[in-house]
Amino acid sequence: MLYRSLLRPLFFFLPPESAHHLVLSLCANDWIESLLRRFSSPLPARLERTVWGLRFPSPLGLAAGFDKNGVALRAWEALGFGFCEIGTVTPIPQGPNPPPRLRRLPRAEALWNRLGFPSEGAEEVARRLA
Repeated sequence: MLYRSLLRPLFFFLPPESAHHLVLSLCANDWIESLLRRFSSPLPARLERTVWGLRFPSPLGLAAGFDKNGVALRAWEALGFGFCEIGTVTPIPQGPNPPPRLRRLPRAEALWNRLGFPSEGAEEVARRLA
């Protein structure tokens, strides 16, 4: 309800890439992550899955590309994601493709993405994951 009535109109008012960066920076904030954890409910045990010997608390995952550098991993768990794909991590840092990089496709409820492979580099992402 909160998303449909307040957050979605705000996010759709912003250009897609600005909305992406806003959500990512909010979720990467320790205070916001703590708030999400405080108000999230434990996931029902019936959602748990084991695949190839790995246990996932939920079958819902965040696809590669949204959090390319793994800056908000704890927030995704608090939001109910059972796993998160970080995306392509390059050996050395590199920037994104030139704009425009994101475009909304409202009728398909989709997002066109040509960000490329922006990455803070393998050493930084590995440090964060440790």
